[in-house]
Amino acid sequence: MFFGEIEPHTGVMREVTISPTNGKRLEIAKVEVKSPYINTEVITVENSPNYKLKTTLRSPDKTVTVRDSIRVYVNGHDYPDIVIPLYARVVRSGN
Repeated sequence: MFFGEIEPHTGVMREVTISPTNGKRLEIAKVEVKSPYINTEVITVENSPNYKLKTTLRSPDKTVTVRDSIRVYVNGHDYPDIVIPLYARVVRSGN
């Protein structure tokens, strides 16, 4: 998930669709991310086996590179079934 270059104190949102490959509904147990700048929300898509994963980056007031992975655990597994790499660079204009 690429956020690109963003300004400090900015909120940027990205959304991905999580779709099962067998057409059956997944049960998302949890979503983990280590970065304190990232929040996630799982949205159930009505009448569909899909989910939307809404990810928001709230950039800090400093220049920093954010590299992380969003780990999605499904169907009661104790390991992440889906891993989404995440990248953003927080820079001030003119830098």
